[in-house]
Amino acid sequence: PNVEVCQVVAQTLRKLCADSGLASSLVERGIGQTIVFLLNFYDDGVTHQYCAEAVGGLCQSQDIVERLTRDDVAQHMVHLAGRTSNSLTSEWCSYALYQLCKAKSPILNVQQTDILNCIIRLCEADFSTEITKRFSSAAFAYATQSKKYDCSSAIPLLVRMLRDEGSQVVKKYCAMSLFNLADDEENCFKMLDSQALSPVVQLTQSDNILGDSDPKVICAGIISCLSLQKNYYDQFASDNVLKELLQISCVDHRLTQRRGR
Repeated sequence: PNVEVCQVVAQTLRKLCADSGLASSLVERGIGQTIVFLLNFYDDGVTHQYCAEAVGGLCQSQDIVERLTRDDVAQHMVHLAGRTSNSLTSEWCSYALYQLCKAKSPILNVQQTDILNCIIRLCEADFSTEITKRFSSAAFAYATQSKKYDCSSAIPLLVRMLRDEGSQVVKKYCAMSLFNLADDEENCFKMLDSQALSPVVQLTQSDNILGDSDPKVICAGIISCLSLQKNYYDQFASDNVLKELLQISCVDHRLTQRRGR
């Protein structure tokens, strides 16, 4: 087929995949192989965008994500995330990576470094939108829950996003990732070397924007781990840090109070 035919087919698949009731049936009928074919046949940005949207529509359950992984769709989405410079395509790629991390897809065991590098790339790229950064930071939050994956290389980026991003949701996911990583002493060293303490303390002033995961609780957990590193006590010496720690110790949450003290 020529490029125009590929675009029409990809657009049609995208519309079909938007119907959640068809997702399982489409995967069983081999839509994964068709998407892989379209991603490889021409290096066409429009086709790639439609394919990325189609995959996003298919990710309705962990079972479907696992089947897409077996059909090599997940692998090709990782490759697309690593090379696209299209804002909309990057949004759907970040959503696919988020779903892979959330479902703890087997592909993480094989392509851990590639996936981590893609998430970092999507967070740092000039063409990345807030939606891309939300899904990418959420992917980090899920990936860092497992001790099987080494996410320590992302710590400087997570600290930078926690400090500089305007979205409180992105900041919250970055804090959750740092919290998951903070139970390792070497990771704490990297956080403190990256000047994580100040943005973590600042986030304690934010409202609860993600349900039960209160930012004060998360940040208190991070600060508690960081406070064990005696060589960095000078970073705790500023009046602002001590003031916020005193406020945290008064939060109506016993574990958070203990961490603040």
